[in-house]
Amino acid sequence: MDNGFNVNDHFAGKDPVVIKIYDHLLKHTRRFGPLSEDPKKTSIHLNNVTAFAIGVRFPIGVSFDFNNVPLDIFIQVVPVLDFFSGYAPHTVFIDFDASVGIRYWFN
Repeated sequence: MDNGFNVNDHFAGKDPVVIKIYDHLLKHTRRFGPLSEDPKKTSIHLNNVTAFAIGVRFPIGVSFDFNNVPLDIFIQVVPVLDFFSGYAPHTVFIDFDASVGIRYWFN
């Protein structure tokens, strides 16, 4: 968005360590997703692009049930089909989850 301001104007005449801190913060903030810098008159706004995801899981597993105790032991593999909106690298993604555990059954 061009409003006559740029990011470098905010660092003019400042100690170089200020620019290093800003770059460091920006680098770590980008790990949470893409963002854009929108410089204003007295500040720099960081705009995050939002995304939405939904997935469908297909659990496949085996469980062993103890007859006299309300416990069971299980192992499962779960193929997941994820659908993304607003996320640049992909719109459909397939991954796998796995789990092993013990369940206690309440009456």
